[in-house]
Amino acid sequence: VGDEVNYTITVTNTSSADTPDLEGKVSDPMLGIDQTFTLASGKNLVINKAYTVPEGASDPLVNTATVTASPKGFPNVLKASDGHSVDLVHPNFTVTKECFPDPVQVGASINYRITIDNTGDVALNYHVVDTAAGVDQNISGHTPEADPIVIETSRIVKPGEPSPLTNTVKVTATLDKLPNVIVKEASASCDIAGGATRTPGFWKTHYDYTTHVVTVHLSVYEGVYIDLGWKKLSSTADVLGMLWADKAKSSDGSRRDKLCQARVIASFQAVAAILNSGLSNGAPLPVSLSYIQDTLKGNDIGAIRALGETLDAYNNSGDDIAIVDNDGYMIKPADPGQAKTNANFAIADCK
Repeated sequence: VGDEVNYTITVTNTSSADTPDLEGKVSDPMLGIDQTFTLASGKNLVINKAYTVPEGASDPLVNTATVTASPKGFPNVLKASDGHSVDLVHPNFTVTKECFPDPVQVGASINYRITIDNTGDVALNYHVVDTAAGVDQNISGHTPEADPIVIETSRIVKPGEPSPLTNTVKVTATLDKLPNVIVKEASASCDIAGGATRTPGFWKTHYDYTTHVVTVHLSVYEGVYIDLGWKKLSSTADVLGMLWADKAKSSDGSRRDKLCQARVIASFQAVAAILNSGLSNGAPLPVSLSYIQDTLKGNDIGAIRALGETLDAYNNSGDDIAIVDNDGYMIKPADPGQAKTNANFAIADCK
């Protein structure tokens, strides 16, 4: 249906050489042909016509051309007809997609199942693409009688991915020797369970694990592990210095002004939040990193305090979820003395 069928109708005057020319008409209602002709002995008429198969056409598609003719000057009426039958095919398929488990933990494996069923009456060739699931596959000759094709794959859910986690498979089907192209898509969504988080108190006292997350889990750019907008933290010492900073006094003992106090207090939470988002199964940040940076370097004390409250709630949200470290790193007991000794307190100074 929708394809073109090309017909060729040939009328040949097979009369003897001494017979008058034939005068007649070719009729083919389905093709819309109603054509008159005059043919000398041994000559022929060729008519080519394309026909687009409509919805609801009978299968097989039968077409008949009829010719009536008379020798010029004579009343004799000659008739001939010929027909042709074309088998119609109805290509079709379904595609479904599933993801599981639902919900899935950050850092855990999410599984995808793609099922393709040939529901037509002709073999199909497929190109299956699901970029997020890592699928780019060609499948040939899937017949209607065959079992549905099942493709299974999996990947690790990364920190910071949106919930629900949705991705789509695109299947392009073609037929051998026919121009038909059928494209269908299917999507699946799985929720991401609340990931693990820890409060600033955890990060400021677990020197070894804080160092591991800073240097292994976080991305470094131009020597900076954590960019707070108003401060760039380039080492574990800087990270610990921000976490251990006195909210009221600078490293030299001078009192902080209100804006500086607000920045430092919110930065406690911001540093912990960024470390949490770097965990293998860490919860995604509740706001963008650029928003954190812009707010902390700004002068709106109310906005800075509100950000701190938002990040505080986030840092407490997954405190009861066990940390999964895909590196196999074992978290050692807290050692606040070692952490504080290695802290660079001056990093939190506002001046």
